[in-house]
Amino acid sequence: MKNFGVLLFLMLSQFGFSQENHKDTFRNKGYFNITRIGYVSVSKIDQDVFIAGEGNFSFELDAPDARAYSLQTINGYFFGPYFSAGIGIGLDGYHEPNINTLPVFLDLRAYLSDNYNTPFLFLDWGTLLAASDTFQKGNLFNIGVGYKVFISKKKRIALTPEFGYSMKNISLTDESVRASDNTVNISGLHFALGITF
Repeated sequence: MKNFGVLLFLMLSQFGFSQENHKDTFRNKGYFNITRIGYVSVSKIDQDVFIAGEGNFSFELDAPDARAYSLQTINGYFFGPYFSAGIGIGLDGYHEPNINTLPVFLDLRAYLSDNYNTPFLFLDWGTLLAASDTFQKGNLFNIGVGYKVFISKKKRIALTPEFGYSMKNISLTDESVRASDNTVNISGLHFALGITF
């Protein structure tokens, strides 16, 4: 598996560098904003509980209808035509079980060409803030692929459909995930549609 990952990275790197003559002079530079709506089809929920005097217990929750909806905005900067980084914030609402999160995260994107329309890889990593009693603390990690396609004649607005894997570690107490005696780990497939300005 490790060799496959290295091979994939080298192939994608070579493809990206071979596109030097196709410059996207308008949108692969400077600041940008992505506003995206998303859906997570939850495939697994594990709960870890510590009971004093008895120890740690871990079990998988039966939640066949578990899902999440999200609204996020990312403000970023292109550090070259093939790489961007940004900071994102959003609202995520999980259903069955009902959990609300307020993610703040680093968004990294690698574009496979410098064309107007191009596939990309993305990685999101960050924290879940407990801004009020209705939000739970935790951590998040998302990884996936997407495609940037311009929809305006002046090439200023693009759609970015995304598909990936989403994982969150959420504390069900007031403590952080590491200190909490009751946490859930939620993972599943992530689908999103963004608008890039």
